[in-house]
Amino acid sequence: MSDVVLVVGASGKTGQRIVEQLLGLGHTVRAFSRHASQLPSRPQLERVDGDVLDATAVRAAVRGVTAVIVCLGPVAGAAPDLCERGTAHVIAAMREANVRRVVCVTGAMIGLPREQLGWVYRRIQASVPEAALADRRRQEALVRESGLDWTLVRPTRLTDGPATDRLASGAFVVGAMAHVSRSDVARFAIESLVRDDRIGTAHTLVRASAWGTRPLRAR
Repeated sequence: MSDVVLVVGASGKTGQRIVEQLLGLGHTVRAFSRHASQLPSRPQLERVDGDVLDATAVRAAVRGVTAVIVCLGPVAGAAPDLCERGTAHVIAAMREANVRRVVCVTGAMIGLPREQLGWVYRRIQASVPEAALADRRRQEALVRESGLDWTLVRPTRLTDGPATDRLASGAFVVGAMAHVSRSDVARFAIESLVRDDRIGTAHTLVRASAWGTRPLRAR
């Protein structure tokens, strides 16, 4: 496992779960976000305030780590290309520092073909500003084309429930009630850091047996 794991977007709801679980497993964590200093002080936690759109700050944050988890998300007032530009800075810094392993959390509506989205998710997707969807798509493209050892994690609707043993990933139609807890997403992202079989793969996450979610039929 990595000596130091950098969590980009660490003060967001999912980022906080990732930080908590990494620390609980005994890992050293560098938390990077605009408000990282507001996270509770913990042993083995380095809190770094910084803007992911500042390439110099990102370069400094990446220096000395051996793996990165990116969990950026658009917030009110953020730049419309936050995820794309921020991830581009992370990738460039990782290449410069010779850091190979990156796990990037995006969303189920981003990378899935239309036939894998149920009608409710299609309506939700239609209500999301195209600029936000385009930003996420470009973010994923950057990760896939980075040449790094990457994994994409695409959660369905996020909840604040506890971690469960009922997490599913794979090819399925995202139903009306599809959801997954942030704690389960955090666990999956952390596990992916040491799973060579997840390098170069994308995973849509859902709580198993969520109502309306069904396997994708082969054609």
